[in-house]
Amino acid sequence: MRSTEIGGGSVIMPATTISGLVHAAANLDTDAVSGAVRTSIASYGVTRTWEWLVSPAWHAVRDSRHDTDVSERLFTRAVAQVLMTVRSPLDRLPVLVLMACTPRERHVLPLEAFAAALAEVGAGSCVLGTRVPSPAVVAATRRLLPAVTVIWSQTGDTADPRQIRTLLTACPGVEVIAAGPGWGDAALPAVTVSAALKLTLVRISTGGGHTSGPITTTDHEGITT
Repeated sequence: MRSTEIGGGSVIMPATTISGLVHAAANLDTDAVSGAVRTSIASYGVTRTWEWLVSPAWHAVRDSRHDTDVSERLFTRAVAQVLMTVRSPLDRLPVLVLMACTPRERHVLPLEAFAAALAEVGAGSCVLGTRVPSPAVVAATRRLLPAVTVIWSQTGDTADPRQIRTLLTACPGVEVIAAGPGWGDAALPAVTVSAALKLTLVRISTGGGHTSGPITTTDHEGITT
């Protein structure tokens, strides 16, 4: 079992719940995956559901001996649809956080979770999706004028520092977070480097936006993978 603090008390997330979610994905049972995630969000919220249920189940699905491509596709789609339902009431709000995957990154689910977590604190966001080329990120940043632009990389193979440099050059003054475990020791300009996304969530939920200048930090809590 795994436990986390919720409202000052400890809540246990049974390993059987995680294994049940993995089993549902292996059986291509979309309704079971969606139902479990929806129920957990109603009880514990998006961030805790991601950290303690969805993320470990997602890793297990990807590591399982089943037809992982099909199972992972179904799992990702089912979870993303639930997360987008959480976000939908805020679709017309100004975009405070713009998110995109690097040009070679196909794992967008952590960004969908982060967008839903932002929605829970009343912050609007926009997720551009997977494999987003640099010109598209620049164009969206210029058009939407977000407080923060987040670029996600899941693995070192997909981290592309050139995209960060291009964005900073084309949009001077923009706050950029190079998010995800893929960035690792990548040679980046002075931007926020975060293994997780709690840093942005806290900043937005407390009314923050742009910082006084670029910073470099590593945050290991919140929306991780």
